[in-house]
Amino acid sequence: MLIQQLQHGTKDAVAAMKRSQQKATDSIDHCEQATQALERITKAASLITEMNTQIASSIEEQTAVAHEIQQNMTNIDQAANATRDETERASKASLHLRNLADHQHQLVTVFRVS
Repeated sequence: MLIQQLQHGTKDAVAAMKRSQQKATDSIDHCEQATQALERITKAASLITEMNTQIASSIEEQTAVAHEIQQNMTNIDQAANATRDETERASKASLHLRNLADHQHQLVTVFRVS
């Protein structure tokens, strides 16, 4: 009976060791799967970082272009204002010359011999 108890205890111990070995194997498999998942996550995070860098670069370029467009619009506005001012001066000078011509015409008509 003692031998049977020892054999039964040994069988139980062997069974427990096999279960432990299977659990260890399962744990290793889970760790490998987790490692692979973490590698995929790392690659995805790296890709996202690259995309963010490209987006930031594009934003900087667009900001520079927008600033250049704004500067060009300011220059166009200043040129248009200068052109308007010069046109107003030319119009006033033309009106003044017309008035002088009219006055001169009146003076010449006074000296006409009838």
